[in-house]
Formats: sequence, C-alpha cells, structure tokens
Amino acid sequence: MKALSIWQPLASLIVLGKKECETRSWPIQHRGKLLIHASKKFGNGQKFMFEAPYFQEHLKGIDPGKTLGCLIGMVDVVACVPSS
Repeated sequence: MKALSIWQPLASLIVLGKKECETRSWPIQHRGKLLIHASKKFGNGQKFMFEAPYFQEHLKGIDPGKTLGCLIGMVDVVACVPSS
C-alpha cells in the first residue's frame, strides 16, 4: 500500500474530504487507494492555520496536532493533472 506524507492540518482536511486537490511538483502515476500520513512536524507557517476561521470550522472536534507522525486515513486517487 502506498502512502503520501502531508503537513497538518492539510492532511486532516484531505481525509475529511474538505480538500480535494493536492499540489505536488511531480506527477503521480498511482490511481486507487492511497494512505495519508500526517508529517511528524509542521511545515513553515502551518501552525497559524489552526487559528484561521476556515480551519476551525472544518476541523471542529479534531486536534490535528495529536496525529503528527501517524497514518490518519485513506483516499482514492482518481486523476493527476498538470498545474499552471
């Protein structure tokens, strides 16, 4: 089973279905089930997101900080498109 590491709180939003697209600098060939791993630490500027109204609204009752370094869910990859 393949997995993708993503910074919190974005990883939780992906698993919850609130964030449907993820941007990477490389294309992914994989289609189908993919585990989502919450990175062990926050990226630059990620902590401030917890205080933003958008994230507070969509993460009610969830503390993404407690899931750092954990597999938190599974998604279904259906496409990969180039970004511009």
